[in-house]
Amino acid sequence: MNSFSLPKNIKEKDVHGNSGVWWHENNPGPLQKLPFIRQFGSMKFSKVRIDETMRPHLNDGIEIHYVNSGKYDWVIEGKEIELLPENLSVTAPWHENGSLSGIMDIGQINWIIIKPSEFSKDKALDFGSWSK
Repeated sequence: MNSFSLPKNIKEKDVHGNSGVWWHENNPGPLQKLPFIRQFGSMKFSKVRIDETMRPHLNDGIEIHYVNSGKYDWVIEGKEIELLPENLSVTAPWHENGSLSGIMDIGQINWIIIKPSEFSKDKALDFGSWSK
């Protein structure tokens, strides 16, 4: 997903006919006021397309995906799964996750990446002062 061609709101369409929002460090939008959220995205794909940013990857926070519609072939730590409507995936910073092929099928997927103050394989989860 290219942040320069994404629509400003969920009702607008990008150059590929998809609609949605994607806020991240290079396009923070309202996340500027929420430093513990690294990314937020909600994309509705109207055409099947390859999206390199959705290939297996690591993030420095807890990544949560929720599928509204469609079917996404996903991999988490080398295990292939299908994400179907109303499915949720939650991964830790050390869990590689994404689409092996990079193909995003017709449907809608939402995601958020939350950056805790402390979280590792050796240390307990501490969200920080914003959450008790």
